Amino acid sequence: MSMPCIGMGEAFALQGGIFESDDPVKFVADTEYKFNSNLFMLPNGVNPKGPGSERSDSILTSHIGVQINKDYGMQHFDFSYAHVNTKFANSTFMDFDADNYQAHWLASITPALTADLLARQESGLRSPEFYGATAPTTSKQLYTTQAKGVVFDFSPHQIGHVYGGYTNRSNTSTGQAGADYNQSADELMAGVGYQFSSGTLVKLIYLDLNGTQPPSTFYYVGQNYNQNKTDLSIAWPISGRSNLTASLGYAAKNDEMNAARNYAGLVGSIEYERKFNESSSLDLQYVHRLDVYQTQTNSHAEIDAVTLSGNWAMTPKFKMKLAITADHRQYPTLPTFTQSVREDNNLHCSLDATWQATEKLKLRALFERSQRHSNEADYVNNANLASVYAEINI
Repeated sequence: MSMPCIGMGEAFALQGGIFESDDPVKFVADTEYKFNSNLFMLPNGVNPKGPGSERSDSILTSHIGVQINKDYGMQHFDFSYAHVNTKFANSTFMDFDADNYQAHWLASITPALTADLLARQESGLRSPEFYGATAPTTSKQLYTTQAKGVVFDFSPHQIGHVYGGYTNRSNTSTGQAGADYNQSADELMAGVGYQFSSGTLVKLIYLDLNGTQPPSTFYYVGQNYNQNKTDLSIAWPISGRSNLTASLGYAAKNDEMNAARNYAGLVGSIEYERKFNESSSLDLQYVHRLDVYQTQTNSHAEIDAVTLSGNWAMTPKFKMKLAITADHRQYPTLPTFTQSVREDNNLHCSLDATWQATEKLKLRALFERSQRHSNEADYVNNANLASVYAEINI
């Protein structure tokens, strides 16, 4: 397996709801204890080969950091930093520390021209599934993703919009030598939008990403590649309690070295949200997408996913969320190989309960169940996960 290529068109939306009061500076500490019954996503009866690793494991993750949220006139600044410490009860070879940050400057250059500047870094452990039954005979695999860029929105009368932007992205990994373990890319975005008096917003966006990666004759990937996507979307507030969003686009990826790795196709989504009150809602979503999945025999995955989720406020301080996702995935085989196409059917269910005990203390419990059926026996598995979480804001 290998990590996905750098993603395209990631939104530069400010994280709403971080701050629960008007304090511009907050110090945050949280910890999560998690139990996973099948950490490496192995088939029944298969256990990790290396000493010290078991099928199940308990993980303790702690964050300590600061969040700053400040307005200066027409400008808005948002910054967050966290140091992450993760420890495994059995597979201690995966213990790691990381430093993550995100900074936004939402600038109003003129009343008609706004810009969103972003700088972000996230580091962590690659999914334990990448180790498989070899754990821990393979070395620790960590990733770091970085992004920095700016997106413009020019709208003289808040009706017609002209969008533009540039983002530099990078993705580096240690401890593995997959097809795309070290990448950098420059992404350009351009588009137009129109907002009707009813609040409906229609957008046409074009994304073009040019990236570089270490060339590999083993994986038959070139040093340079291109990804592009044209996307038409609509956000329609049907009523005060119902919203519909939909998109339809065409995405393509091209590798300079091996044309057999090139692919293209339609992508899109549709989502309907029904609000019952300020804190309770029901959401139904369908997505069809193409994900980069570079191995020796595959270049991408074709995914169809349906998600049904519901949020309920049992009391003003106690909320619950139930989510069910079912998806079908195909991994087309490169023309130079004769293996049959791998097909997976996944089912994921989760129940999330959150208690906002006070403005500064939040408690959370999460239960998850995942199942995967595949025409390849090595990928058939299931797992149960349970976690408890506590957050303190100072």
